[in-house]
Amino acid sequence: MKRMGRKGSLLALGLGAALLVSAIPAVAAPLNTEGSWKQEAGQWSFVKPDGSKYQGWIYTDGSWFFLKEDGTLFSGWQKNDAGKWFFMSTLHDGTFGKLLQGWQWVGGYSYYLQEEEGPKFGELLVSSEKDGYKVDAEGHWVNADGTPVYEAGKGYPSVEQKQSTEAAASTTPTKTIISFSGGGSGSGSGGAGGAAGKKNGAKASSSNLPKPVVSGSNLVASGSNMGH
Repeated sequence: MKRMGRKGSLLALGLGAALLVSAIPAVAAPLNTEGSWKQEAGQWSFVKPDGSKYQGWIYTDGSWFFLKEDGTLFSGWQKNDAGKWFFMSTLHDGTFGKLLQGWQWVGGYSYYLQEEEGPKFGELLVSSEKDGYKVDAEGHWVNADGTPVYEAGKGYPSVEQKQSTEAAASTTPTKTIISFSGGGSGSGSGGAGGAAGKKNGAKASSSNLPKPVVSGSNLVASGSNMGH
């Protein structure tokens, strides 16, 4: 499973001050946003045919991305205007900025991000149960005694891992497909062998979690504007 960190952990990481993103456009079958990816000084943006930069949500080749007011791609934990949390990939492995779904390890913890299309798509599941696994009020997958499962260094880093401009130029956002091997709930990971898991928290252990199989192909950025 994959999850977000506790509220206290979020605040400790400065996520409480994260950009407040707008809700994802409520569309049954979103169309690709027309434009192309552009990298400048290590920052990615999605530009329109006229050269101007998109702001807000865009949708391209099956994935949602959020662009800040300056047009640069957002990553990490984000809260929307309804107070719900989402997570965009922090890895520069071709998935950077992608809105994630399903079970995800972030900062050593496992969270579930809604997969069903609709207004809750990508939203962090809290105080509930999914696939037979329970999550607490902060979205952490928890053991039977309620303590969060924690595996240091597993999953996506909670915040972007900076890289050189040269490296950034070689990792244009890509379309990634994640499938799971084994039974039970899926346990996803981001690029680099599944870097971090949940954020700060009780030490716990997990075992026999299915390992994700990740494959990707370059995005073809074209379509119609879905940004705000």
